[in-house]
Formats: sequence, C-alpha cells, structure tokens
Amino acid sequence: MLQKVPEPSRITFFVEADFVRRDQLAFKTGDGVESGQKIQPVLGNLAYAEASLGGTVTSVFSHTGNFGKKYTGITITVDKGKTAAGSRFQEAGRDITIETAGNFLRCIPGGLPDGLFAFADKIHTIVIQGADEDVLGVTRAYTVKHEMAALKQGIDVLRKISGARQIVLTIPGAMASEGGTAGVEIKTLKPEYPAANPRLVARDCLGITVPAGSACEEAGICFISAEAVASLGKARDTGMVPSRKMITVIKKSGEKVMASAVIGTPVGDVLTACSEKVNENDRIVFGGPMTGSAVFSESHPVEADTDIVIVQDAGQIPGVADRSCINCGDCVRICPARVPVNMLIRYLGAGDYATAADQYDLLSCIECGLCAFACPANIPVFQYIKLGKYEFARHNAAEAEHA
Repeated sequence: MLQKVPEPSRITFFVEADFVRRDQLAFKTGDGVESGQKIQPVLGNLAYAEASLGGTVTSVFSHTGNFGKKYTGITITVDKGKTAAGSRFQEAGRDITIETAGNFLRCIPGGLPDGLFAFADKIHTIVIQGADEDVLGVTRAYTVKHEMAALKQGIDVLRKISGARQIVLTIPGAMASEGGTAGVEIKTLKPEYPAANPRLVARDCLGITVPAGSACEEAGICFISAEAVASLGKARDTGMVPSRKMITVIKKSGEKVMASAVIGTPVGDVLTACSEKVNENDRIVFGGPMTGSAVFSESHPVEADTDIVIVQDAGQIPGVADRSCINCGDCVRICPARVPVNMLIRYLGAGDYATAADQYDLLSCIECGLCAFACPANIPVFQYIKLGKYEFARHNAAEAEHA
C-alpha cells in the first residue's frame, strides 16, 4: 500500500552552490515563488532546484552537508494559490531535448545524474536501475512494478535525447516478468548485496571495467534510476515537472512502508504520515543501512534522490569505535573490489590521503560499505573512505587551480 504524505506547510531545498555575501543571492526573504519555478539561488552559479509548490521565501541560508560540502538552502512557506502558471518548462513544450532536460529536469524525482549532461558525447550505454542499490530499499523496483507506462515513455525520451546505442534495464531476478514488458534489454541481478552497484553491473553485466578514479560516464555508461526515467515520461506526457518522490520508509519495528511525498517535505512530516514517532536519541538515516547518512533533525527535507529513510531506535543503534585495526582481514575478504582495506584504513586514519590513493587503492573502492559491516572492531571504515576520497579530490582540485 502506498502512503501519500499530505502537502506540507513549508518546503526546503538544498542547492549545491555556495555564497559568501548575501548580495550574491538571487532570492531574499519575502520573495514570491510559483510552483514549477526554477530556483537558481546564487547569481552566476547554474545549480538549481525546482519549486515543487508555490509560496513565499521565509529563509535563505548556508548549509554544510557531509564532508563539508557547501549548499544554499531555501525555505518556502507554502501558499497553494501560487500555481504553476509561470513554468518555463511548459513554455518550452513537450519536445524534450538534452538542453531542455538540463535546464529544467535535473531535479525530477529520482534525479538525473550530472554525468548525463557533462559526458553527453561519450555515453554509448544507459543503464536504467530497476533494482535498488542498497539493501532493504524497494523504491526503484516499485517503479518498475507499478509505473511501467511512464517508464516506457521515459525510455522513449532517453532514446531521443541521449543518442545511446544500448539501453539496459536492471531488475531483481524475481521481477523478470514485470521488467520484460519495458521493450529494452533486461539484465537480472543476483539476489545478494551489492549486485546492483553500478561498477559491478558494468563489470558483471556489460563486461566493462570502469577505471579507478573515473566516473562511469567517462567509460561511456550512464546509470539512471527507474524513477527518474518514469519522471521523464510523466514530464513529457503532462508538460509539468513531477514533484512527488517515492520513498521506502523503514520503521523502528522493521516494518517497511512505501510513501509518496512532495520534494522538499520535512522528513518529520513523512514519518508522521507513516505513524512513526521519533524519540530523543533515535536516529534518522537517509539512504540504506550500508551506505546511508544520519541527518540532524526532522526538518531535513526529502530530496530528489532520497530513496530510503530509516528510523533507528536509540537502544538499537550499532556502536562505532576509535580503536586501531586488529588486522583480522575480514574487510579484505569481503571486499568485492579486492581493496587492501586493512592497510588503507591506517593511512586514512592518519590523514595521508595521497598514499592511500597511490599505494592502497583508495580510488578503487566501489563504496558498498561491506567493509564497515564486517569490521569486528566497529571502525567506521566506510566513512573514513568517503572522507578520504573527498579530501583527495579537494586537494587535487586546489593544486590544479593554483598550478
């Protein structure tokens, strides 16, 4: 059963664009926003969000995400009278091109990957992800099962705008009959984690090894969630930018609920609609149990790529430790990419990211989180690796800028 979350009284968007002075902002408190309006908050920066509902801007603020990534946040108090009459996507018409998609549809439910646009001339294969990457999630599989008509429409759009020679739909093995009607090549995945990881799909299903440190799009493969493809189909069919995101909500009891919420809705509203109460010291995780991240409050908004929300009871939260590696080798044995994690973690812990990348395969990690799951010392290995990759990339970018 689908739990439809009521439209919220306020919505928030995080746009990956930083500002230093407020005179760099294109929006200020009190400005009116129509639903469907493109919100490009920082002057001179093309990053944007799409207003899922109309209203009045009540706050524009700087937001720091994981690993120090900077965003501009905008909160809008909803006024249902502000309709989509001014949507420029409507004016652009239903003949979606790669430019139209880039200008208006990057933030559709499911989210279109930046690589679709940045490497448009290199992409020869599009993989539609009908299988969820993390364990417990069923959001993408739900789309394949219940929104096949929109998915087919979206596939038509992708054929036209991408020029890809091959379009593949990945699905769990148990869904072969549902996926078989999509009209594209089907790849069924093994039922064990992390079979749906993009780099493993590229290697095991397409016979292509994506080089360490390279994006899949650089190797000519673009991965797009089934929900995003279905959203493309809906956009062409209606002339409107879809605004409701499907989310797998996993309650403290372990019960799984499929919910539909307007993008920008506070997660607290979603949990209330799902009859889930959050108590002091409980934890809310966006993303799956293997690769997700905790958020700070129930005000955190549902975003275009929010597939899973998990609530953990305070008494059931697994512990982490600041212990040294005990060199048991469990992380090495379980790693699908054969990274020497036991050595890697030593250099990451010391902040020596260059050695971790150059000598211990930091960039070969596929970010599945199995190492942290297997670690008997409860070291947050996955978080160390994510931080290491971020800092290594940041250092290289700074060097290139000052070269």
